[in-house]
Amino acid sequence: MSAPSDDGESMDDGPSADPNPESTPRLFWVGLIIGWVLIGIGVRSAVMEVGDGFGGFLVFLGGFAVAHDALVLPAAAGLSIVIDRVVPPPAKPPVRLGLAMSWVLLLVSLPGALAFGARPDNPSILPVNIGRNLAILVALTWVVVAVVSALRMRSMRPDREPA
Repeated sequence: MSAPSDDGESMDDGPSADPNPESTPRLFWVGLIIGWVLIGIGVRSAVMEVGDGFGGFLVFLGGFAVAHDALVLPAAAGLSIVIDRVVPPPAKPPVRLGLAMSWVLLLVSLPGALAFGARPDNPSILPVNIGRNLAILVALTWVVVAVVSALRMRSMRPDREPA
């Protein structure tokens, strides 16, 4: 709740950021330290995994950054503009969540769906049809998005009395 101002109006400007670092919870700092340690472990593992050492890692990281900035970022920005213009306001959050879920599913499952690492002499490496399962999961995601969007649109619609 927000305190009323002198003219009786509510002064709710949303959550306020406390600039005083002494009031920051200890859990934040613990999480920050653990997060940076895990990032350090990940960077070290990536450097060790790339055969060329740190130079090879920087080339990989640079290529990843260029691919992100050249492909992913413009696609996400364009999709955001399309969603803002086409999708009704009550349905925007479920549609955005559905897009994020679809992207994560695609990103995680695509190497398996393209059969990277499959060998004809060992069929147990990829024992299921990952491409089909990916399509099923994405379709189920969008069925849920459609249902939730329809319910949100219905709940936002003003009630009409029968004529």
